[in-house]
Amino acid sequence: MREALRAGVAAAQPADPERLARRGEAGWLEGPGGPLFCWYHPPRGAPRSTAVLICDPLGPDRMNLHLTHRALAEHLSAAGLACLRFDPLGTGDASGSPRDDGWPSGWADEAWTAAAHLLARSGARSLALFGARFGGTLALSLAAARPEVAALVAWGPYASGRAFLRSERALERLVAANAGGHRRRCHRDDDEEYVGFVYPAPARAFLERIRVDRLAGLEGLRVKLVAWDDDSDESEIGAALEEAGARIECSRPVGFESDASLAAQRVPEPLLDDVRSWLVSLDDAPSVARRPCDAAEATASTPPTASRPLSTRVRVARGTPFAGTVEESALHFGRDGALFGILSHPAPPAASGDAPSALSLVLVNGGNNHRAGINRNYTEWARESALSGVTTLRFDIRGLGDSPPRRPQDLNQLYRDESREDVFDAIDLVSEVPGVTGVVLVGLCAGAYQAFHAARVDSRVRGLVLLDLLRWDPDPANADPATWLARRPTGLARRFERLRTRLLAGGRAPRSELARGLLELADREVDVLAVSTEQGGSHEMFREALGGSRRRLEASGRFRHEAIRDTNHIFGPLWSQEWVGDRLARFLAELDGRHAAASAEPGEARARVQA
Repeated sequence: MREALRAGVAAAQPADPERLARRGEAGWLEGPGGPLFCWYHPPRGAPRSTAVLICDPLGPDRMNLHLTHRALAEHLSAAGLACLRFDPLGTGDASGSPRDDGWPSGWADEAWTAAAHLLARSGARSLALFGARFGGTLALSLAAARPEVAALVAWGPYASGRAFLRSERALERLVAANAGGHRRRCHRDDDEEYVGFVYPAPARAFLERIRVDRLAGLEGLRVKLVAWDDDSDESEIGAALEEAGARIECSRPVGFESDASLAAQRVPEPLLDDVRSWLVSLDDAPSVARRPCDAAEATASTPPTASRPLSTRVRVARGTPFAGTVEESALHFGRDGALFGILSHPAPPAASGDAPSALSLVLVNGGNNHRAGINRNYTEWARESALSGVTTLRFDIRGLGDSPPRRPQDLNQLYRDESREDVFDAIDLVSEVPGVTGVVLVGLCAGAYQAFHAARVDSRVRGLVLLDLLRWDPDPANADPATWLARRPTGLARRFERLRTRLLAGGRAPRSELARGLLELADREVDVLAVSTEQGGSHEMFREALGGSRRRLEASGRFRHEAIRDTNHIFGPLWSQEWVGDRLARFLAELDGRHAAASAEPGEARARVQA
């Protein structure tokens, strides 16, 4: 079945060579406090004298704008403008944690390290910045400190760090899920958590000192200030920038809604076209630079590797409460090289004292988020698992993150059958790691859906972790979990519906696709851990789908279904993210012992595991 699906997809949907060619180069750059993850997009066609550094915001906006930033970088590269995206320390795929000393006060030095690399690699003489939301605020503060910045695009920036924190607190109150007030192990009394991200007191103090109206030294800086929506008022920011000497051009959204980039991760093509045209027009103007950038001067205070290609294998730090160092590799893989992922390697036995696990872990995109995961949870779980001796891959299926889609209409699409082929390619990759004889798949929401169906047909899968699985079959009526839950009857009406179904089926309720698949896995001796959140009704929905098969599944000794309360679908409260990490570690340890014993047996068991 797996081979048939692969053959059909390959024949019907070849990869787009042009999309592959414009991806650029991924890897790490040594920063002041550790490796920064970067994506360099060289100019395609005639190179221009301006290079563009994309400055990420903090919090969930960083995750939701990933596709937009990638698309912008590709737009700029196509116009001859070299571009670099980067993850500061403690975010995305970079080293470190928000718990580290100096986070995020070292942001400006990290950003300049990234800018120096961009200038050295491209040979550009002029530097421009792009930042959305608080990324725009940070970019403005960098421009005030570095006269080499000639131009800047700020899309819906905050007037201050205090305004940003106030907005995040309001969002946290809106989506509050931790009614029990649980705390993670490394919690401090002066911590504040907003939507799955922690801001220690020193971090908040640093952010609160950032104020646009106190910036100075912006004489000659060209700024394109893009309003967030028709109701937002950026006049205060514009006036402060003009007073500091900047030359301001203001515009409002035309042909797109900014909020759609956050709520649905839609790419605002009209905005990207406008930004590209504006930067190209400035590049053609001889007076664009406040101070010309000299690549040698720019790299004088940075590591000597600044002009070299990005490192594809580095050592990164995992922060508290499970601190340590992990080796990671940036990889393009799959039969056409279209998939991108990061492999976290366990420490050598001589360093850890323990032999690496015979299992490997694959994390499948949760929802339409890129490989770092919602709230950076995939990065944290991958590194924690690697520290426990388990080689772990977090990757982007085609159409999400940094793996380009086969067809333009597949961008940001979740429940495509073709995505199962991407999971097979990921299993191929980790199965080639020396010593690995079995694979565990983990997925949240749509990632759980893809992991579930891939596990059903790939015999190399020995374990499966389903995190808040909401959909398990392609029935259109079940396509929107929120709508499905809202339509479901309650109380007597629900019990009556179940009774009527049983009567129509001769007294026995038919098995759901979920129950059938889990029974197949149990018969194959695949261990399954399912975790459902109680808030929103997903735990009840999962139990109802199991029906009478639950007893047989539990009796197999291969299936566990656990509920978790005081959290939400994205495991936003950090205590619940930590809880899942602990539960995953126990599951892997138990499975590794069972798998090692089975692999040691001769004959049929060994053949089955290595199939």
